[in-house]
Amino acid sequence: MPIHINGETIEDDVVDNEMQRIKAAEEHHNPHASCCSMDDEFREQARENLTARVLLAQEAKRVVEPIAPDEIDAALAELIEEHGGAEQFYANMGLTPDQEADVRRDLAMNLQVRKLVEQLRDETPPTDAELRSYYEENIEEWTTAERVRASHVLMTPDQGQNREEVFEQMRELRRRALNGEDFDAIALEFSDKAKEAREQAEQDGGAEAAQAAAQHGARGDGVDLGFFARGELMPEFEYVAFSMNIDEVSPVFATGFGYHLVKVTERDEPTPVPLDEVRDEVVEAFLLDRHNDAVQAKIAELQDKAEIKVVDYYAEDEEAEEHAEA
Repeated sequence: MPIHINGETIEDDVVDNEMQRIKAAEEHHNPHASCCSMDDEFREQARENLTARVLLAQEAKRVVEPIAPDEIDAALAELIEEHGGAEQFYANMGLTPDQEADVRRDLAMNLQVRKLVEQLRDETPPTDAELRSYYEENIEEWTTAERVRASHVLMTPDQGQNREEVFEQMRELRRRALNGEDFDAIALEFSDKAKEAREQAEQDGGAEAAQAAAQHGARGDGVDLGFFARGELMPEFEYVAFSMNIDEVSPVFATGFGYHLVKVTERDEPTPVPLDEVRDEVVEAFLLDRHNDAVQAKIAELQDKAEIKVVDYYAEDEEAEEHAEA
């Protein structure tokens, strides 16, 4: 359904393209979420985004001086350089060089909007009270991530190998660990990564080097994974590791890499970083949020004064048919 904003029309295909962009961004950000049921929400967000852009462009055209040709030249040259040349730029944009006038017109509009938005920026530093309040309201932004440290056994069945046998072997290793055997010693003996490290050390320096590698410890052998936060390893691996207590040994579980056995050895709980240590970051975030709020307030002000109509041609046709029949 097209949108009419102060006499300017946003056609359906523009709304569709914006909706697909929003949906793609959401799917990239949350790859395991199903976004198909959210199409109506994405379409409404697309309408809101496009309406805000048109309102800002209309206001910028009204209150901002026209952009000088040399400023447009500089902006276009910068874009072309970023894309690796004029030919690549037009190809990436889905345009041809003979559409340069359209590109320059859009650039001029974008530069006007940018100047309008910059006029709304207030760089007045926050007071100590404002900064403290903002820091406490957004404390999660300055809180260290939860991290765990874990040791790890990985066994990957070879091609043609009976996966059930490997699974049963891993279960036996778990029983040994639960009965008090040293987990890292088990991992150094049986984990694929540790075996590969020993074999490589033996090739490079003989049996003594292999023994030294085994005694060196687990970190270089893929056994001690060190500390890691969420988002650094496979999701299915993290789901297990972050659900465990210190010194707990996991059940045997599978990923695309093979069968895993994990023991959590340490944990760093999330901890707020003192304000004095992140003051500059908090000030920067405060000023950015204040500017964003000012922009949103301006959009709301423009919306209140605007004539905006979403046209449902299908509904209008049905209404016309009903009147004709009457």
